[in-house]
Parts: sequence; C-alpha cells; structure tokens
Amino acid sequence: MAHKTAWLVPVLLVGVYPLFASTYYVGTCKSGSFPTISAAVDSPSVAPGSTINVCPGNYQEQVIISKPLTLHGITANGSSGVYINAPATLAETESAVLIQALAPMVWVTAGPVNIQDISVVLTEGTSPCPSPQLVGFYYASGASGTLNRVEFQATFDDPLGDDKACPGYGIWVENANPAPTSVTISNSFSDGGILAAALEPLPDIRLKVTITGNQALANPWGGDAGIFVSQVGGTVIGNFIRPRRGPKPYFGIDDAAPNVTVSGNTIVGDDLGDAAGTQSGVGVLIDADGAMVKSNKITGLEVGIDLGCHSAVVTGNTIMGAFTGLGDPLASFAGSNSFFTTQENVRSSCP
Repeated sequence: MAHKTAWLVPVLLVGVYPLFASTYYVGTCKSGSFPTISAAVDSPSVAPGSTINVCPGNYQEQVIISKPLTLHGITANGSSGVYINAPATLAETESAVLIQALAPMVWVTAGPVNIQDISVVLTEGTSPCPSPQLVGFYYASGASGTLNRVEFQATFDDPLGDDKACPGYGIWVENANPAPTSVTISNSFSDGGILAAALEPLPDIRLKVTITGNQALANPWGGDAGIFVSQVGGTVIGNFIRPRRGPKPYFGIDDAAPNVTVSGNTIVGDDLGDAAGTQSGVGVLIDADGAMVKSNKITGLEVGIDLGCHSAVVTGNTIMGAFTGLGDPLASFAGSNSFFTTQENVRSSCP
C-alpha cells in the first residue's frame, strides 16, 4: 500500500503545478502565432505575467484583458504598426466613477497590464460614431499598469468638410475600489484627450497617475479637455495639448485633483478655439482647492489659467496671447507668473 502511495505523489504535483509566464505571438510574422489578440489574451495556456508580441497589421476586434500581461506591438519583416480597429459592435460598460456608459476598444480589468506600441483607430469609413461614447484604452476599477507609445485616432469625415472626433476619451483610467492602483501614461497620442478619475472622498488616494510626455487633442464632442484629472494623485508633466476645431470652448487641462502637480506642460490655442476661429477656452481650469500648477507655457487662449476662486499654488507659468492671463484668483493669491501680449494680466470677482 505504501509503495502505491509513493508513486502517486509526483503525479499529483504535476497536475497542480502552475503555468509559467512566457512569450507568445499574434499575427502572421511568426509560425504558431495566435490569429487574434483576443485569442491570445483569453487563452488559458497564456499564464498571467506573460508577454504577447503582436505582429504588424490590422486587428478588427475589441480586446478585453483580465489578467496581468504585457501587450507589445513589434516590428517584423521590415514592417511596423499594430492597429486595433473598431468592430461592428462593442460590448459596453459603465464608469464606476463618473457613471457614464462607455464602449472601450481595449478594456483592462486586471493589473499590472502594460501596453506598448499599439494604435487604436476607427475602421475607415465608420460613421456615425459607436454609441455610447467610445474609449480607446480603458483601465477599469482595480486595473493598473502602463501605457507607453500608444495611439488613439477616432476621427471621421464630416459631410461639411471638417474632421470630427467621436465623443469620448482616447485614454480613460479610473478606480472606485478601496485598494489603491497606479497607472502611467507616457509618450502617447490621443486625439480624444486623457482622463484619470477616482472615487471620493479625499484625502484617500485610490488612483495614482503619471501622465508625462504625451500629445493630446481636446475633443469638443467629448469631455472638452485635453487632460482631465479628478480626485487622483500624481503628476501631469511635460505634455503638449491643443484643441480640435469644434463647436464650443475647450480646456487644455481640467484639474480637479489637489494631489496632482501640473507642471511643464505646453498648451496652445492658436486660432482653433471654436468653429468661427475666435480665441476661446482655458489653458488650465482649476476645480479644486490645493491644486499645484507651475511652470506651464500657455499660448493663444481666452483665459490662460482660471482659478475659479480656489486656493491654489499657481506660479512660474508663462502666458502669452491670452485675453486674460489669470482668471478669478482669490484676493490672497500670491503666485508669480509671466504675461506677454495679454489684454489683461488678472481679472477676478473673488473675495
């Protein structure tokens, strides 16, 4: 009896031994690859922590990632460019923070999930836009990771002759869970803006973000802001933001997060604030007491920085070509900023 038991032990160990993280491929650049990205991320043979290299090409699918992974677009056979195109239908969800219906194209529910060198685009000729609002890369509550060198393009040709962007944000990260998460967004492009939001109350920081070195277009058909941060901690540093021509004013950065430092960003308005070509919009809108906004360069907008009667650290910023440099600072405001060719440096109706 003892002899039989001894032979059973190694068999049982083999049966429960976990899969090892490894590297897998999607596409046609390597034999034995998965045919689609979804097939790879959903496969039970792909262990958490694995790397999925995606061959150059177009992939018309919605990708939902529910385990820790690295998703990497690669160069192969002299070609580069991994494009995820919107399929005919998209599964939908609702933001647990902002209570809005979303249609994400890349939808992350776990962490860490790291995505690099991947583009999300609408299929050519898609019009009207998917409903509800489209999101290129969505990190849901509880998800974490990094987005590096990703791209979101969601424009379509308007019959009147202008390109329009679909409602929504190119990159949307959030957390409504008690356990804190962190997401880094760097060196990326979004023609629908970037949003990072967590559930109140503060001072608990449920989501820490690093948003750096990105290019973002504010979307007048979506959230109006190039970068919107609400109730999160972290930094918004060194980004380039400009508006898309549209029907209403825009905000370069909408800061409703007192624990975020907004620094070293370049925000331009030129003559693109609205469809009539008039100066319109705000470079930085401050929506929370305690915000820190410093060393940004803001050009060609109606208001450079609008403090909204909030107590905030606003200093070292350079504002050019604005109608108003600083809007609605408190009487106690003491920041030092530089103004060039502004019609008025400061305008306030605050106590």
